[in-house]
Amino acid sequence: MDEEWKDGVRENITQWRAMKFPESDLDGSMKPYSYASLLDDRSIRLIEMDPPRPEALRATIQCSMHTVTLEDAPKFMALSYTWAPRILEGDVQCDCCSLSVMQNLYAALLQLREPLHPRKLQEPLHPRKLQEPLPRLYWIDAICINQEDLDERNQQVRIKRSISEKANRVWVWLGKEDEDTCPAFLLASKIASNSHLNPPMNPAEGKDIYDEGSMKEMGLPAPTSSAWVSLIRLFARP
Repeated sequence: MDEEWKDGVRENITQWRAMKFPESDLDGSMKPYSYASLLDDRSIRLIEMDPPRPEALRATIQCSMHTVTLEDAPKFMALSYTWAPRILEGDVQCDCCSLSVMQNLYAALLQLREPLHPRKLQEPLHPRKLQEPLPRLYWIDAICINQEDLDERNQQVRIKRSISEKANRVWVWLGKEDEDTCPAFLLASKIASNSHLNPPMNPAEGKDIYDEGSMKEMGLPAPTSSAWVSLIRLFARP
């Protein structure tokens, strides 16, 4: 037991030594992040997410910024999310400086830096299966675009479609998981699994698309099932 404890202490010391400590102003506050100008109209910024820190510092999100040309960019993920509600949640440490982000984006960043926990929708929500970590390079408009520079914002908006096409994947953040998440995605999966069929639910044939018998044929829950409420709530998210 003593050796295990010592190994744990050594691991924590190693992690602390690897930490980047933020630059501070004279009053002790972290310096705000300062954007360098982009090289040309085909340049973009990508952030590289650092892995989670020891348990006591898990709320601290750290990243570094890289400027690349769109044509020569390494593999990266783009993040799609809503800016609402426009409430400041906290600061991200970017290259040892402070960068403020909104509440919804902050929650997404906390999730993105964690290892990927894919789940099969046919299985219970827990336990989750741990797989490889998510990639660390992301294009996120609120961070990768200097929001104070109107010219840059306009220029980056013009190539936003090209950025999404270049991205290895585009992740859509719908918000934090709640009691509706699992039943909503279970139902969505069942609906999608029937999309390749010639459905008996054809309004042109005079049959109600929401007919309870048709739903039963497709393995869908009854209209009174709470799963439909969960799906509606999911679609109602901003």
